[in-house]
Amino acid sequence: LAEHQASDAERELLGRLGECLALWAARPEAERLLLKEVVHSVIDGMRLDLDRFPADDQNGVRALPSAAELDRYCSLIGGGPGIFWTKLLRLHVPSLKSAPEGLEERGLRLGKGLQITNILRDVPKDLRLGRCYLPEPELKAAGLKPEDLLDPKAAKKLQPVMKTWLRWGMEHLDQGRGYVVAMPSLRLRAAAAWPLLLSVRTLSLVAHSERLLEPGSAVKVSRQEVYGLLAATPWTLSSEFRFNARYDQARADLAAIL
Repeated sequence: LAEHQASDAERELLGRLGECLALWAARPEAERLLLKEVVHSVIDGMRLDLDRFPADDQNGVRALPSAAELDRYCSLIGGGPGIFWTKLLRLHVPSLKSAPEGLEERGLRLGKGLQITNILRDVPKDLRLGRCYLPEPELKAAGLKPEDLLDPKAAKKLQPVMKTWLRWGMEHLDQGRGYVVAMPSLRLRAAAAWPLLLSVRTLSLVAHSERLLEPGSAVKVSRQEVYGLLAATPWTLSSEFRFNARYDQARADLAAIL
């Protein structure tokens, strides 16, 4: 399989698969079980991709058949890793071993919020790979077919559908607030807070974008903003009050347009 890969990175990964398996085998049994769970979750999500989107170009673009299918996809690709990370922390961080069971649910919800952010940000790129993750019934209600989205002028008609899923994403990311606060160290809080805050900001950029469906018009948080977020980490995350204020500020900009 490796020699048939167009991507150099994929070719190298497959060529070194034995090393990956050796690393997995060297881990404690409890970790191996968690790794198997998350790999199976992501593979199921990849299977869904292959089943629903057999084409590899815009000529065969399809949409997901329902909102439930998009929810399931986000659960597999994003929620599975969120649960994995939470269970792994419980294994290694003493203070989290007795944390409320709801922490896994928050990890799941945070992961789903991060995944829908990727999907909404990448709509024009995915369309040209034959993939529309937005549910077909919702597109139809807006007077659209999946192939219509290849025309950037369809962005205005798409707005109600986008807002539905932007709100859905925000509601899931809101669960990340409690997840960050539950982390017992600055390092662990940062590991959850950085993707959370960047996702909220990305959703805001998507909501405000006037070039949403234009190919090549990538919605992306600026490098300057990212550096600012990183630099402010010790100040922002050393206080629950300051973190909540920072999150509320990021969320308010998104909520205002929804």
